[in-house]
Amino acid sequence: MTMQTLQIGDFVEFVDLATLGNEQPFNLTETSRWFCIIVKVGRHKRVELDLARLGYRSFYPRAKRWISHARVKTAQERPILNRYMFVEVDHPRQSFDLISSNRDVDEIIRATTESGKVEPVAFPTGWVEGLISRYMAGEWDYVTPGRFPFRDEAGEIRYRDNEMPPIGARIHVLEGEFANQLAQVTGRKGRSLTFRLSERMDDGKVEGRAPAIFVRAA
Repeated sequence: MTMQTLQIGDFVEFVDLATLGNEQPFNLTETSRWFCIIVKVGRHKRVELDLARLGYRSFYPRAKRWISHARVKTAQERPILNRYMFVEVDHPRQSFDLISSNRDVDEIIRATTESGKVEPVAFPTGWVEGLISRYMAGEWDYVTPGRFPFRDEAGEIRYRDNEMPPIGARIHVLEGEFANQLAQVTGRKGRSLTFRLSERMDDGKVEGRAPAIFVRAA
């Protein structure tokens, strides 16, 4: 099993849990389909982890924005489909009962079939995986500096340029003199940021400057 070591403040995009080692490995097949569940408010991450332990892959698209509180801006991700999230199920090898029995899952979206049975509704694989691709490409990331693709109301692909972190933003410095330090942005000039460090460095410095490309949202 290959493990990747992350540092505090590292930004992690969508991780396909099917590619990671697990005590109960993911054995996805061509018969796996995406289904939709409704979770309790704010329980998306908990449900995602619980299902992963049981061998289910799940996904919910989310937007990343700067949120202000007491003059401090922090980057936060919020679900864009409210309480809905998608789960990939290889039925009948995998059971829907394990999903619906989760205390943070309110229900599985179902419909009545032509035979009169009420069964979970499978969503088009290409549609759900298209959402995953758009999320990974940064379509709903309004925090990370750079150019990101997005779809307009007509479905055409266009590009959006994100600005540098705003004044007051909590950041993690990745490179340079202040690498691995947490800080708060105090000014912007050109493509550089000035910031106040969360902790005083050994040489006594409490303020610094670095190119915007050297930092990430904390």
